[in-house]
Amino acid sequence: WRQQIRDQELMRRLKEDVHSPARARVNIPLYHSDDFYKAFNVKETDARFVSVDKRIRIW
Repeated sequence: WRQQIRDQELMRRLKEDVHSPARARVNIPLYHSDDFYKAFNVKETDARFVSVDKRIRIW
């Protein structure tokens, strides 16, 4: 998802909307996927790097 949203509207949605913000719905799951790191050659020095021991494992 791509969207532009004012800070005030984002805060309102965080309090009232059951859905995660668009940015979080896509990016956060990717940052916890080993395949994402392999496909895009993500390194420890990259801004969105999450160390293996801190990645969420659901399945």
